[in-house]
Formats: sequence, C-alpha cells, structure tokens
Amino acid sequence: YFVDFYYKLERACLIFQLSFGGYLAKDHGGTLKVTRYYRSGLKLYGWYTLTNFSDEVHGDRYNDFGVGFT
Repeated sequence: YFVDFYYKLERACLIFQLSFGGYLAKDHGGTLKVTRYYRSGLKLYGWYTLTNFSDEVHGDRYNDFGVGFT
C-alpha cells in the first residue's frame, strides 16, 4: 500500500511525487521522485527511497536512489 502526493510546477516543467507506505519485505518508508518533462515527450527523473529496514551487518538504514528516462 502507498499514499502518494503529487505537485506539478508547470513553469519549470517539473513533477514532484512523494510516496509513503509498505514495501515487499514488510518494511515501511517513503520515496521522493522528481521528474523533468519536455515537449518532445522525453522525461528525466530521479528518486530517493528511505525505509526502516536496517542492514544487520553494518546497522545502516536502507536507502535507494537512481535516475532514469522515458
């Protein structure tokens, strides 16, 4: 399950998405995704995810990030 919030900043051609919820391994957290779109149809985006899952070896919280395009 997720709860999503969206905000579109049309002047800058940006879309912000903030998601909170549960992931496959029953951990909980959130994801921030920022998308830049162009009139040609190209979309560039980046995301960052932080959950309450902890690495047992190092004790670090799990995070994930990346970039992509469509």
